[in-house]
Amino acid sequence: MKKIISFISILICAFAVISCSDDTFENPYAKVSTISIESSDVFFQASPGQGSITCNAPNGITRVETTAGWCSATASGTTVTVNVDQNAEKASRVCRVKIYSGEDCVEITVQQMGLIFQVEGLSGDIITDDDANTFEYPYRANSEVSLSTEGDFFTAKLEDGKLKVDITENTTGRVRTGFINYVVGGQPGVIKVQQFEYEKEVLGDYTFYYGTNGASTVDVKLQKNDGKYYVVFEQGAIPVSISSEVLENANMKFTNLDFVGDWQTSSVTTDQAIVLLMYTNGSSVYRTSNTTTVSLDGTSSFDESTGAVTWNLVGTAPSGYTFYALRVANTTAGTYATITSTNITAFNYPSKLVKK
Repeated sequence: MKKIISFISILICAFAVISCSDDTFENPYAKVSTISIESSDVFFQASPGQGSITCNAPNGITRVETTAGWCSATASGTTVTVNVDQNAEKASRVCRVKIYSGEDCVEITVQQMGLIFQVEGLSGDIITDDDANTFEYPYRANSEVSLSTEGDFFTAKLEDGKLKVDITENTTGRVRTGFINYVVGGQPGVIKVQQFEYEKEVLGDYTFYYGTNGASTVDVKLQKNDGKYYVVFEQGAIPVSISSEVLENANMKFTNLDFVGDWQTSSVTTDQAIVLLMYTNGSSVYRTSNTTTVSLDGTSSFDESTGAVTWNLVGTAPSGYTFYALRVANTTAGTYATITSTNITAFNYPSKLVKK
């Protein structure tokens, strides 16, 4: 599959020679030009170029003209030399060269391609795992190409008709992102180079922000065991679901009905629920009623400069719902001595998980 970074397809017009004799003739096509074209080389790539037109003009060539500023022409004897400037656009372009012998005239069409830079086998950016890797992609271009790189973990060069990229092993524990900047005929472009393994760089140690305005934090881990994800606190683990293993815009959902954050009740001003299911406050475990509809969802974002992933969290729940305080009698057996409840009048949701 081809990645076409800058490509323009054009309709190749047939070689055209037309008369440009004086329009005062009643039938201009009835006049036969004394000038004939013996050969021409006026099809150009996007880079600057020079071509020629060889004429047979018994009365000599008296002047030449072009219809576009990017194309110039000069005559010497029966040869017309044509020069074109760099085409810095993706679109192709045409102009006409007018060759005069006295009042007699013929026109030749000059065509110049737009910029082309094709990299074979690269359907998108270069995304690879943490191992050291070398990639080679055949490429073609119709103008001069220059490269520069951003990032110290890889090199890139154009050699032997190939784009060659060498990437070192990633031992940082972070996602690494770099860029191959190229210029084709004065026009810039970029290929992103990204190196990571989801379970090494996205899973791991996080800071969990909760409480009023996210002022409180606790250390947690995002782990994956037996194909399932968990946010692990000191007191226990909370199951979560993650929609996809991507860096940007993956969705996280806490899969039970319990929360982390600040709450306010009629009898207690604030109380911090640090672990959604497993949090203990003295001898109590707080959780919501199974009939209460609540949710805590996150969306991932990625900082390319630091290689850190953040899960931005949003919680929703109706006001005035009930939290149960379960008095622990035997935590190993999972039995409880008494069950009391308290009405939550307000809840401040946790704000984010940030990779360390």
